[in-house]
Amino acid sequence: LPGTIRMMRWTAGDRAAGTNQASYTTPILAVGDDGTRFRCALASGPDHASSGEATINVDGTIPTLTGATGSINFNSVYLTFSEPMNLDQLADANNYGLSGGLLINSTLVLDSSTVRLLTTEQASGAKYTVTAHDIGDLAGNQVPANSSKDFYAFSVVKGTVGLEIWKNIGGGAVNDLRSNARYPADLDFDVVTAALDSLLAIPAVPDNNTYGGRFRAWLTPAESGEYEFFLSADDTAELRLNPVDDSFAEIDDPNLNTPIAVDATAGDGFQETGSGSTSQPIPLEAGQKYAIQAIWKEGNGTDYLRVAWRLVGDLTPAAELLPIPSELFSYYGPPSLPKITKVSLEGGKVIIEWSGAALQSSGDLKIWKDELGATSPFSTTPSGHKFYRAKN
Repeated sequence: LPGTIRMMRWTAGDRAAGTNQASYTTPILAVGDDGTRFRCALASGPDHASSGEATINVDGTIPTLTGATGSINFNSVYLTFSEPMNLDQLADANNYGLSGGLLINSTLVLDSSTVRLLTTEQASGAKYTVTAHDIGDLAGNQVPANSSKDFYAFSVVKGTVGLEIWKNIGGGAVNDLRSNARYPADLDFDVVTAALDSLLAIPAVPDNNTYGGRFRAWLTPAESGEYEFFLSADDTAELRLNPVDDSFAEIDDPNLNTPIAVDATAGDGFQETGSGSTSQPIPLEAGQKYAIQAIWKEGNGTDYLRVAWRLVGDLTPAAELLPIPSELFSYYGPPSLPKITKVSLEGGKVIIEWSGAALQSSGDLKIWKDELGATSPFSTTPSGHKFYRAKN
């Protein structure tokens, strides 16, 4: 029941006999009762008393499935709900369905409104639909039957870095994570961010204790030259780079790939050349894609990991460096939403700028056809009326 009012009464004789007589009033409160005020009247023989006034708050808000997002490892979909939900129902794999032949292997509740569904392998770039049912909020309100959201399995996206997190791993040394039985396969969650900068995804607050993280991305320099890499972390971190190509095959093996920088001192920033947290100069070619990985371990207090670089000859002090720019990275991420970004009239022609896989047009908003061979910006001579949309 959303709310219960209970009234009890004993007589003096009942007390003497050691028995209780009780009468109950149990109204069923509907949404329309929200804000109703009650008092409780008590009687014991000739004695009467009334409680103070109480206002009843009835939760009549229907929860909704608000989002579905894929995974950099192609084995999960993360669902979010509009409010805290019943945790047992949130964790029940039977309350979800997936299209495209995907199966749910298990679930992991991340918080009261977020659940991770671990799935069979998703096909890169494929569109799937997830449904949810028989899941209620803390007041018992259920999500609408067969609530659904579409999501796309990730594909390589520019300006993207992958971040994986393992929670409840003790210690503050990188090897405490690397030697744990859960590493690397049994992670808690993965997210997409824009740079090798944990502050973009995880607040540096004292309650973020005993976890480990791993960044992975492909780095493509815009300019050839020798680069120094700067690592700053709390508690400790290691930075690795494949100086030849974009393969991660051996990058995580400490016996095959030596870190180019190690930060073993918590709480410091970027240090000048010569410290262990700054690499030796490494030659890189413009346009070549290199695999890069940063792994760090948090044991207590504040927490972060950041990576910067500097061309040899650049006189910018280490303390003033910023993380490597986002546009130089790529990794697995969600597709950007297709959209028309600009419409203008130039020289008697309509110019349409758009993003996505295809530009479509319609004369009645019912039947849509691809504009064959269209690229952005698209130019057309206006005649009558026509509607346009972009799609993936």
